[in-house]
Amino acid sequence: MSLLTNQWRLRLSNELQVHQYEVIIHPDTMSDAFILQGIFKVIKRKVDAILGVWCSSGRSVYSTSDIDDSLLIEADFRGIKYNVVINAESKRLISGKNLTTFKGEDNSMIHTLLNIIVKQAFRETNLR
Repeated sequence: MSLLTNQWRLRLSNELQVHQYEVIIHPDTMSDAFILQGIFKVIKRKVDAILGVWCSSGRSVYSTSDIDDSLLIEADFRGIKYNVVINAESKRLISGKNLTTFKGEDNSMIHTLLNIIVKQAFRETNLR
């Protein structure tokens, strides 16, 4: 599948498989983006070791790894201990094999994923 953005052409192959997982944080952070990103920075190495390639957006984690069991990771951010759960039961699969047959309700998830991929590329290459 070819995707034309305003800057680049992206090619998504049939082998593309990305899993979306819900993230639950205790105590709840009330969707405070600063706290969420701080917690993700603290647990980055642990999550890298478990999931390999991954990125976060809000209360979701996107990864090419398929996990069967939920992950519980402890984080200490600004003196507060948090338990971060990556919920395996909430898994949604985005596969290159069925990109052309997605239902209308899946479109926002696909757009979010592609937006995250492009933003992550900007961050990693210092392009702004």
